[in-house]
Amino acid sequence: MAKLSSSAATRLTLVGSATIHGVSAHSGNNYPVGRNAIVEAAYKVIAIQNMNDMEKGTNMNPAIIHGGTVFNVIPDTCTLDFSGRFLYKDEIERVRGELKALFETPDIEGTHIDYTLKDAMGGFEDTDDNKALLSFINEVCREEGYHELGGVVLGGGSDCGFITGEGVPALCSCGVRGEWNHTDREYAVVDSMYERVELWCSVIRAIGRFQK
Repeated sequence: MAKLSSSAATRLTLVGSATIHGVSAHSGNNYPVGRNAIVEAAYKVIAIQNMNDMEKGTNMNPAIIHGGTVFNVIPDTCTLDFSGRFLYKDEIERVRGELKALFETPDIEGTHIDYTLKDAMGGFEDTDDNKALLSFINEVCREEGYHELGGVVLGGGSDCGFITGEGVPALCSCGVRGEWNHTDREYAVVDSMYERVELWCSVIRAIGRFQK
């Protein structure tokens, strides 16, 4: 399996949406006629969640659900938005196949589902060129007295995936140090901004020595 990059690696993201169609009916007078789209969606939500394989770095997230109009009518429509994060490319194909089978097989007779899946995006793949670049940068770190850069697998996406996809070595998450990205607790260590500027200037001065 092709694993994603070790130098601030990021997972591939798969985004999808589904529209569940049922049959509306009065919940008192015509209950047997109705086909509840929200209940059908509930079956799908649990099934999507069960596609997780945390040992392989695959996690699914049923994220947004809308349905229903008034309390006394069985809802005939429900929408579901979901996403998945993947460390391995072949896991995407597994989940795609399971989603196809899931959405084509109703749990409630008389319901059906239309769905879309976007192309997977944001993955930062592990390549020999990226490893070579990281090794070179750590060589510069040792020469200049900086701590060597480590590696971590992140859950989000990365624009570096587009760069490495063109065969250009790259590293991600090389800016200021901090924590709690994209939350109200996010912060940056100000002193690290100057440290990183000095480090990358040193790397640029030495870049002529780098060989893929």
